[in-house]
Amino acid sequence: MKSNDHIKRFVTVNEQYISDIAEKEICKEVREALHLLRGVDVPLIAFFGSARIDKSSELVKRAEEVAFKLGEGGFGTITGGGPGIMRGANTGATRAGTTSVAMRAKMIPGEKINDNIFTHDSSFKWMFVRRFAMSIRSHALVFFPGGIGTLDEIFEYTMLMQNGVIEKAPIILADREFYKPLLKLLKDKVLSDGFMSESDFDLYHIEDDTDKIVDIIKKYTKQYGKINVNSFVQQNDLSRAVLQYNRDLGKHNIKFDGIDFKVYDQVFSPKIFNGWSVFTPRLAEEQMDGLDMLEIGSGTGITGLYLCKTKNLNSILLGDINHHAVSNTLENIELLDLKDKASVIESNVFDNVPKDKKFDIVYWNYPWLPEHKGYEYVDEVERGLFDPDYMYLKKYIKGARAFLKEKGRVFLGFGDFGDLDYLTHLAKREGYILKKMVSKVGDEGGDVKFILFELIPEESA
Repeated sequence: MKSNDHIKRFVTVNEQYISDIAEKEICKEVREALHLLRGVDVPLIAFFGSARIDKSSELVKRAEEVAFKLGEGGFGTITGGGPGIMRGANTGATRAGTTSVAMRAKMIPGEKINDNIFTHDSSFKWMFVRRFAMSIRSHALVFFPGGIGTLDEIFEYTMLMQNGVIEKAPIILADREFYKPLLKLLKDKVLSDGFMSESDFDLYHIEDDTDKIVDIIKKYTKQYGKINVNSFVQQNDLSRAVLQYNRDLGKHNIKFDGIDFKVYDQVFSPKIFNGWSVFTPRLAEEQMDGLDMLEIGSGTGITGLYLCKTKNLNSILLGDINHHAVSNTLENIELLDLKDKASVIESNVFDNVPKDKKFDIVYWNYPWLPEHKGYEYVDEVERGLFDPDYMYLKKYIKGARAFLKEKGRVFLGFGDFGDLDYLTHLAKREGYILKKMVSKVGDEGGDVKFILFELIPEESA
């Protein structure tokens, strides 16, 4: 019996170890994909099809011609970066002088090609991340004939569009003879048995003619205005895709500097965007012994509670507009045995902070991506990333001074994808000078540079 218990413990520990490694690898690949795609300034069309077809095949030549004509029309091409149909499409994009993206699969070394036909190139261990990267910026998906992998991709993208996980886009089946039997099967059996809806077939366009394929894509992008996309909108769409991974994580744990924290479902996870891993160590360098701290938008409470635990704060009040985050922080307070020093409230910035309370430190790891005025959040997780019309930022900068002790300090965590010029304007308007405390990427790497500012009153500067 003891031997069996030992084996169970060994398996459990190693499963957790493997899980932690996998999560880091997945997050790293997602960030690398977003970094690559943010460098693309043209709308992309994704091409799929067999890697086994010789490059002299008529199908490969047709894929090249479609990508070439789309390139002349202002589109770029994104593929899996392999031979066959993929090579043909990337070659056509290169001929047209447009963007040619390769999203390679590390686990399929036989698909690696060395042709100089890519403007952007990345590789993935995790196939689902690769598929996410292939679709998130694609304005249409073009499927030439292929095997199990190609058919699997058709059905997966159809399902994701059905369920609203990714935005709907034309799925072009670029060979009538090959794909007509498939559509017939779906209609005669799957649809008739009630496993699909008639409207699902609106996604599919079956077409052989190169010019007609190009026309379908141009008509769609013109109809939905998808070519002239504001850079913030593109950036936010990519971030929403990462938030979906946040939702899929469910309730989980995270460890920081040897301390365990719980992360609830519907709370912005520290595993996703890790600005806190830049801000927390920098704040810990400041003298905090015996001080009183207020943290706005505390989420899990990871920063404030870590500082309270390790820097001997006298007290900390944490606040968040998300009631799930309040419950999450309360559990972490109990887990860390900080009930005598830490408390948490549900509050929209300073609304529910007692007016007579004053603090030595006021801090917010702010959700620095803008959205349009009147934007409605899909769920509570989005509150951790978006600020419509910068309404919460204005509220924070305007209201912080009222909660400071005589020599109190105000800190703000930001990111370089936010509007730094507007932040500077708001700070100046409220009589602050911005002092940059640290500026670097997070512990897991990526392309976002996180910046911790101190807002210094002009009269004290």
